[in-house]
Amino acid sequence: MADVFVSYSRSDLTRVASLVAAIKAKGWTVWRDPSIAAGQQFDDQIETELLAASADGALELLGPVFKTLAAGFLDHAKVDPGLDPLREDPRFKAMVAAAEARLALGSGASSSAGP
Repeated sequence: MADVFVSYSRSDLTRVASLVAAIKAKGWTVWRDPSIAAGQQFDDQIETELLAASADGALELLGPVFKTLAAGFLDHAKVDPGLDPLREDPRFKAMVAAAEARLALGSGASSSAGP
């Protein structure tokens, strides 16, 4: 079981390598698809590793993302089934609430500026 599950597009392989190195430098273990053993069912292995990944690692990685998340992505994050294991975690709820508040302030500030 790894602390962090990394999902990515093959076109991002170079960037992912540096991300994985940074995560490992923090002392966490990382799982990504090159770790799939020959003969293993791809979807089954991904599901197993994703469910086993540490919620702590996922939440620490998501924290900075939620601080700059755009409204459309926040809406997606609230319903994305991939985040279901985190949905009831108070830390995840706090990140969502903080992002909602930040976005509300941003939209209020621009609408009150006037012509």
